[in-house]
Amino acid sequence: MFDSRIYAELLLPIPLPGYFTYAVPEELEGSLQVGMRVVVQFGKKKLYTALVREIHKKKPTISVKEIMAQMDKKPVVNALQFEFWEWLATYYMCTMGEVMNAALPPALKLSSESRIILNPDFDEDYSKLNEREYRIVNVLEQRKEINIGEAAQIAGQLKVIPLINSLIEKNAVQVFEEVVQRYKPKTEKHYQLSKTWQQDEKALGAMLDYLEKRAPKQSEVIQALLHHLDIADEPEKGIPKSTLAIEIPTADAALHSLVEKGLIDEVERKISRLETHDAIQSVRDIQLTEHQAEAYEKITTHFTNQMPVLLHGITSSGKTEIYIKLIDEALKRGKQVLYLLPEIALTTQIISRLRRFFGDVVGVYHSRYGEAERAEVWSRVRERGGEMEKWRNGEGPLPLYYNV
Repeated sequence: MFDSRIYAELLLPIPLPGYFTYAVPEELEGSLQVGMRVVVQFGKKKLYTALVREIHKKKPTISVKEIMAQMDKKPVVNALQFEFWEWLATYYMCTMGEVMNAALPPALKLSSESRIILNPDFDEDYSKLNEREYRIVNVLEQRKEINIGEAAQIAGQLKVIPLINSLIEKNAVQVFEEVVQRYKPKTEKHYQLSKTWQQDEKALGAMLDYLEKRAPKQSEVIQALLHHLDIADEPEKGIPKSTLAIEIPTADAALHSLVEKGLIDEVERKISRLETHDAIQSVRDIQLTEHQAEAYEKITTHFTNQMPVLLHGITSSGKTEIYIKLIDEALKRGKQVLYLLPEIALTTQIISRLRRFFGDVVGVYHSRYGEAERAEVWSRVRERGGEMEKWRNGEGPLPLYYNV
């Protein structure tokens, strides 16, 4: 019998060799792509984030589970990264799952977390519960659910699993697996004049006159909002609450009232946790000394032959200027650059110098960044790499932020 189903080879962040075959649900067939994250069940209960390595129609010889959910609209990993990970797994004699676990930012990995709820069929016979079991049940009667860690705290013992199993046997509780999303985008409220009032200037003028007499704080907020919308680069996105708060620190109550009256619209927009920086110098302005120029010439001459070049007699500052020139050339060729520093203490000074020439093209990634910041750096590099790939394939212009 002909099998028209589509299957996917998935990489899971577990120390087992190879990829795992899952069936692709019909509703995901048109949207699923290689490099996207999906949620799958592995084993009887555990849920994991997996990466799609391949999509095909080869029917497996054994029964397979279906993918439960698609997490991304765009791939988070590309084919080149997969190839690199496969080389790493071979070279270091480890599994691809271990490489994925180390390479992918923690915030982009999910695993399920056991949650405990009260059994709806619990007969409320507390006499069969010991003191520690009673504590857990008592909390669940007041709260919808708790996790394993909370259960351990409530019971006052670290080895809580036997206690949970006892409660399950007594039909007092149930345990289920819940997927925990570790990365949450940072958002900020933005405000825009509602379309009704945008289309009727006369009515807006009358309303402003009314507010000026009856609610002067609301009138002040509207006036400030209109001013910022007039000078905004993208007024259709609205004005951030933080911008209005600088001008009117006590604007909260007025904004709430204006939203309730339908005069302004409020929308939550995603904002980056990463600082923004503009390039303030051109790489063309760098004038190399005689020693720097000699070293630069050696590097450009011998680099293609993979011959080592020692930069004798050049200070660290001088080396950075050479690197900036080389980075500029690489970016103009549509490449990306990985600048490695041996010590976090050096980061601030070096990054500051690089940003003077490359602005937001520079992304910083180190152990002092939180999980969310690392995830955003990863996403920014991925998105810009995708735009560069389109440019190399003749499908789009060279992104402006590479014209440095």
